[in-house]
Amino acid sequence: MKELTEIKVYATGKTDPFIKSGTPILQIQNGEVNVGRIVYDLNDEWSLHIDHPENNQELSSLALKLLIDKEPKFLKSKKSVIVLCPKKIAEKMNWG
Repeated sequence: MKELTEIKVYATGKTDPFIKSGTPILQIQNGEVNVGRIVYDLNDEWSLHIDHPENNQELSSLALKLLIDKEPKFLKSKKSVIVLCPKKIAEKMNWG
């Protein structure tokens, strides 16, 4: 899949298109961006959450600049939008 591909997340915990647990993402809402990864709960197949790296704030600034240049429409959304994280940002995530 291409970076910045929008990922729909349903109440059932399913995603469209399907992404694996651990996939790096950007979460965007009201002009703010957070970086992280999708994590499926192994005890509940219908549950997922987003883990954020220790350097979320630093990488979120980089992601914001990238979105302003490439996909500013996502920054205008009042609803949470999840997109695939660009590799150059994902590689910098520090999970401690």
